[in-house]
Amino acid sequence: MECSAKDYVYLAAATPYSLLSSPQMHSHLLFLFCLSLTLSTAAVVFAALTLATLPILWIIPAAAILTVAHHVLALVILHCDSEDKRLFSTTSEVIVIVLTFVWLSIVGVSVALAVLDSLNRLPYDKDKRWITVVSAVLSSLETIIIAFSTAFVHKERKSILYREKWEWKTNMTQSQWSVSL
Repeated sequence: MECSAKDYVYLAAATPYSLLSSPQMHSHLLFLFCLSLTLSTAAVVFAALTLATLPILWIIPAAAILTVAHHVLALVILHCDSEDKRLFSTTSEVIVIVLTFVWLSIVGVSVALAVLDSLNRLPYDKDKRWITVVSAVLSSLETIIIAFSTAFVHKERKSILYREKWEWKTNMTQSQWSVSL
């Protein structure tokens, strides 16, 4: 089933309630993606508070842009056709794994900044120390959520491949069969 213009208009005007009540959605993946979008947005907000004094935190908005792009595309695919296997392809699985490692590197940077901040080696207001800790916590939670979605995509992909393996091939003829001894 392909998406029509009507489906895209519905998706653009959809509220979170209508997306959650849609029978075509994979509820676990939808929940993980919505939670991930919320956490990455919060991480961008807290990174923006210190971006002028700690320019290394530019990686959080960059990763959030990649995350939002992936999740919005995945939500459109999930909404248009629940039987569509593009979301569970090898390419999609690799993209989610890359996102996991990107957010894991952000955790490393955020934790390093929090440690440097606790040692008084960062050049900014001491009143804003909590921001590096909050950035580290948010990026850690985002990494966990993305890792769970990676596991879900991998599990669903394996399930689809297993089902296809045992599916009856009606288009095969007798000449395509082979017997090996």
